[in-house]
Amino acid sequence: MHRHVTCSYWNPSHDTVFVDCVASWVEERWRNPVFTPLRLEPWRVQVMRGEEYPAGELTGAVWYGH
Repeated sequence: MHRHVTCSYWNPSHDTVFVDCVASWVEERWRNPVFTPLRLEPWRVQVMRGEEYPAGELTGAVWYGH
């Protein structure tokens, strides 16, 4: 089992964001015992604008964390 997850966002103009994260359970106690939050620590974020797709320029901006 590994703790890596990828989250993504898309909107109707085809702008997208992809976030690669390391996930961990938050050990704090919460009022609702059914809810256990997850901490997501991003190590890579890629943003792509929808207008790049028709031109085939699929580079986008990429940020790498530490």
